[in-house]
Amino acid sequence: IYTAQKYRIKIERNLSSTTYTMKSVFNGENAFNERNGRISDQPTLNSLSDMAHTIGLLVDENAVFKKIDDKEIDGAKVIGIKAELDDKKTVFFIDAANFEVREIVFKDQYFGDNNTKELQEKQILFDDYQTIDGVLFPMETIFVQEGKKQFVYKFDSVEFGPQVDPAIFIRPNEEMDLRYWEETIH
Repeated sequence: IYTAQKYRIKIERNLSSTTYTMKSVFNGENAFNERNGRISDQPTLNSLSDMAHTIGLLVDENAVFKKIDDKEIDGAKVIGIKAELDDKKTVFFIDAANFEVREIVFKDQYFGDNNTKELQEKQILFDDYQTIDGVLFPMETIFVQEGKKQFVYKFDSVEFGPQVDPAIFIRPNEEMDLRYWEETIH
């Protein structure tokens, strides 16, 4: 489930005979992950930075677009488009033959491993597009940070608009040990 100002994601993965469930929630004020019943508060800065560079920019009426150099990805010609919105720059590479977004590249401020805010370059690669309910969807997404592959999502199935109880995204009523922790360090 994704909206422009906040996001909620529930992912279930089947690893061998075990199903791995994770919820990632950001409500505009705080962020947390819940993995198999364990809560982990997350830096709000990181959620805000990720949200500023999504595919939704391509339909944002306030974004300013500029064509940049084309390149090839896996032998396919892709068109480079730079989008700017609120002093944030995001580059999209779109397949010239079928208009699939193949790559997103951007730099933004993140709260890093050394408890400091740092400018990081990220790259998101999309592959294995399939038509689901009339919508092209990338069944593989690769996340790269500072040139190193971080993780890969491979989807077996996708469901659009499922009925989900919003209560599953409410943070359990337990003490927050890391709420806004990046702001308290600086």
